[in-house]
Amino acid sequence: HIPDEFQELVFSRETLGSTEFDGIIALPHAIYPITEETFIVVALLKKPILWNKNKVSIVIMLSLSMNESQYGANEIYHIITKILSQKVLQSKLLRCRNYEEMISLLGEYL
Repeated sequence: HIPDEFQELVFSRETLGSTEFDGIIALPHAIYPITEETFIVVALLKKPILWNKNKVSIVIMLSLSMNESQYGANEIYHIITKILSQKVLQSKLLRCRNYEEMISLLGEYL
């Protein structure tokens, strides 16, 4: 379940500063935790889209649960940091054709 105001909170966060990194990845998220469960949505785009001032090809939307432990949040941040810091992984992600390929690839790197 996603609260009605989720989209507004994501857009509010973007007004503080773009969540785009290195001209390839965007990490949109709500300005504060609002969902009951933590979730991540990944979009691997065939054609880049304009995200604020730069085009991105990978969008990773994160929503931490209001009840997420600090340990759980740190684990998620660790994974996202690895994705952000590894250009080879980013390139391989963009070649994935389905969910199974993406999960397999992430398992190799993480």
